Amino acid sequence: LTGPDAPARAVKIMDTVLTALAFVQSVTWMDATAGELVALLAAVGKVSGVSETLLGATVLAWGNSVGDLVANSTVAREGRPAMAIAACFAGPLFNLLMGLSMGLVAATA
Repeated sequence: LTGPDAPARAVKIMDTVLTALAFVQSVTWMDATAGELVALLAAVGKVSGVSETLLGATVLAWGNSVGDLVANSTVAREGRPAMAIAACFAGPLFNLLMGLSMGLVAATA
């Protein structure tokens, strides 16, 4: 299906299927890794006597922001500092508004 003699339509379909499969696999791995890290931090918190609330407000929140830090730093290095500064505010605001609204919709539905 993907050799040099394959029709262009078959190659395009196979590329689409493999791309979708790779995306699903990536999301699955990220979910599994994030779940294990949260469980590990909760265990460390219980062993050390730190409350899960404090861990959630600090360590997990910092970990959640690392991706934004890397992305915004990259955008600023690419020569778009205004876009990077806007993303510093827009990303968390979007997460807050969407997370809160979806939580409220789920709670009232």
